[in-house]
Amino acid sequence: MINMKFSKVIELTPAVSNTTLTTPTGYDVVINYLYLKNRSNNTADIDVAWISEGTPISFISGKSVASKEILDFGGPPNQYFIMKEGDSLTVTPASGDFVTIVSFELVPATPRINV
Repeated sequence: MINMKFSKVIELTPAVSNTTLTTPTGYDVVINYLYLKNRSNNTADIDVAWISEGTPISFISGKSVASKEILDFGGPPNQYFIMKEGDSLTVTPASGDFVTIVSFELVPATPRINV
């Protein structure tokens, strides 16, 4: 099966955990790039979490993002993370007007090992 590549733009609702991506059944998701922009005229905090087996793993927590500031992650070769079936990515802006872009690949799920 061929890997399928996608980019998705999401207008974020403030003060809500916005699920930006959930890994579908039978697939893994390779996240290659995550872009966040505060489009408002005020500084606002943002949280980003990977939800795995119902447990949030916060990798950005309470990050203060200035007006018009951009945060981006990934892009260069070998800088990505892999979410398994059922995992999701959430972005929670405390306030403001945020947008996010996530670029990812869907790949057939691979056998799991317990580590």
